[in-house]
Amino acid sequence: MSNKNMFKWSFDNPPKLTLKQKFYRKMRHPFRKRKYLAHQFQKWFGIDSLAVMMRRALERANKTLEVIPTDIIKKRAMRKHLYGAGRFALGVVTMAKKAKKPLPIKKYHRIAAKYFHIKNSMYIDIAYGAVAANICLDSDPVWLGLVGPSGCGKTDTIESMNHEKYIRKVSQLTPNTLVSGLHDGKKSLLPDLDGTIMTIEDISPLLSTHRDAARKVFGQLRAMYTGHYIADYGSGVKKLEIWSKFGIVFGVTEVIDIHKRMLGPLGERFLFCRFPILSRDDRLKMARKAQKLSKIGQTKKKQNLATLGNNIINDIVCYRDKKTKTPELTEQQHEKLVLVADLVSRLRTHILRDRYTHDPAYDLQPETPTRLVQNLESVIQGVAILYKRTSISRYAMKCGYKTAVDCLTGQNQKLIRFLIEKYPKGTSIKDIHVNFGVVNKTASDWLEDLFINKITLRKETPTHDSWGPKTIKTYTIDKIYIKLMRELFSE
Repeated sequence: MSNKNMFKWSFDNPPKLTLKQKFYRKMRHPFRKRKYLAHQFQKWFGIDSLAVMMRRALERANKTLEVIPTDIIKKRAMRKHLYGAGRFALGVVTMAKKAKKPLPIKKYHRIAAKYFHIKNSMYIDIAYGAVAANICLDSDPVWLGLVGPSGCGKTDTIESMNHEKYIRKVSQLTPNTLVSGLHDGKKSLLPDLDGTIMTIEDISPLLSTHRDAARKVFGQLRAMYTGHYIADYGSGVKKLEIWSKFGIVFGVTEVIDIHKRMLGPLGERFLFCRFPILSRDDRLKMARKAQKLSKIGQTKKKQNLATLGNNIINDIVCYRDKKTKTPELTEQQHEKLVLVADLVSRLRTHILRDRYTHDPAYDLQPETPTRLVQNLESVIQGVAILYKRTSISRYAMKCGYKTAVDCLTGQNQKLIRFLIEKYPKGTSIKDIHVNFGVVNKTASDWLEDLFINKITLRKETPTHDSWGPKTIKTYTIDKIYIKLMRELFSE
């Protein structure tokens, strides 16, 4: 029998076939061929079915396995010709891309980019990462401030945080907003904040009021940070005791830097995320986006962003309700985060000086990094939860480092970058005077603060000029910090 007519036979006169011919005849049917391939894969790789093989190939490709049900894998595996493990991986990855739903935070990025120009979307992830940390983690609350100029998008980001149970919007803060001395504190806002995140669109009006009022509000918040607040009032209530743990996300302009110098020595409780500095092209792009948005309508924009924000928070709540294991930092990531927290806590320690002599008022020890490292770790874990990661990614660590650097004032960041550029030659007071446009006394205070906090080394060189002998002081970053500083302040 010729090869052409090998399979042309009738039931009346069936041909006599060899074992090899019977095998080829059997394998002509697609389903039988797939079944034979499955048997061979079980023999070669020790697997039970095509579905398991495809899942293992998908695991090698670092794709998610939960988005494709097993029955879909089996049905599609029987319909396609798959030759080898590489073809399996290619087919399953394609199926994963079709079946996988986009993360709510990524959808927020895409929609928000239509409404306003976003130079760097990291601030959105940090803001919602703080929300995720407050909802999912059993740790100290995360109080985050979004710092940027007017019109940069911080108000839109905070307004989009919308949830009936977990978000509490407050328009403004006064000394009597959170706690009232009447009726045993039952009409106070503080008990209702327990387990929620308080959002404030802009606290700049509070900072522009009398300094004592602002100091009183921040003093109350500092006392409420631990979740236990005790106060005495003269209205007949001898003692008011409230247990309430809550997070805060607020917007503020750069005026906060002035008050940070006043409130910093009393203990930091806040983290900050600063919007990127905009170039002229970025400002023009933002203006064009705003002009186009006037045709769409502000109401529609706010509704769409609020819906997206609600979806993000619902997704975070579902993650918590599933009791998924919280992503943890590795030992290497922990160690580096500790070094970053130690450096930033030294850099943001403000030295109080005498009003007349400008000498340090007292021997102030630098802030210990205990609280800062815990807050930064919470933000990093919150970003990982936002992206449904089982481990801490490089991007999540980068968000934590940015939050740490943004805890410093804008002027302090510029000063550190200038010192890094001058390393190892060193920086003198005259260099600061020329490049920053400040008087010599101010330049001297800036550099001396870093020296007192043991960030820089000081070298005194005697010299002479027409006025007589004098000493030139040169400040250089300590070599134990230079590598880490270059990495943190590279952007």
